Amino acid sequence: VPDLAAWPREDGGGGDDDPVGPGRELQGNFARPCEKFRMCELGQCFNPTYNGCFQSTSYECKGMNNEARSCQPTRRPAMPFEYSDHPLLVDIDGLLPGYAVGPAARSVLLRFVDGVLGDCLGSRDVPIELVGVDAPPGRVPGRPHGVPLRVRVGAPRDVTGFVLSYVHECLGDRRAELLDRLAKIDGEYSFVIVEFGSYREGELDASRTAAPRPPSPPPARTRDPTPRPVRTGAP
Repeated sequence: VPDLAAWPREDGGGGDDDPVGPGRELQGNFARPCEKFRMCELGQCFNPTYNGCFQSTSYECKGMNNEARSCQPTRRPAMPFEYSDHPLLVDIDGLLPGYAVGPAARSVLLRFVDGVLGDCLGSRDVPIELVGVDAPPGRVPGRPHGVPLRVRVGAPRDVTGFVLSYVHECLGDRRAELLDRLAKIDGEYSFVIVEFGSYREGELDASRTAAPRPPSPPPARTRDPTPRPVRTGAP
């Protein structure tokens, strides 16, 4: 831990070892060690021993003494928090033209996306809350093996426009894990490629996922009348 006596005093003056000289006023509202806080993000602290920023819950922050921890960064004004939906398309390339992505594979996709985003988005420096993931009815025309999903999150208003790029990044890092899960369902998924994209809500064709109509019942068979006995001989 550096010698705190050499740090500038709270009144703005320098210490005896300060290169600007004792008693000279420093520019800004912070003493010199606190100036480093302007390089750190919210939820981080500046540790002068390592000359860097660390998460506030890390050992590097918790291990600092009270005087070093007394420097606090200038907090940015809180942005309005809003909820929004983001269309996510999981496109599976490499399946045979007549192959249909069945309910088992769709269930795997839904659970995978929900689990990965719940961990990944919540661990980012920017606060993003995953509300849920669902599968809207319909398919994207021209994407026979594309599975449309809808991701609902809560985030500051200035971050909403970047949420989908964060979603793609989180899922792309775990792509191999998804392929392994799909291959366990059906060998047809052993040699596919999965891409993460988007779609427009209005282009979903709900008729493509409509439940098939049950087969028409066969026409009722009329019961044959009982044949009359044939009389033989004279009356």
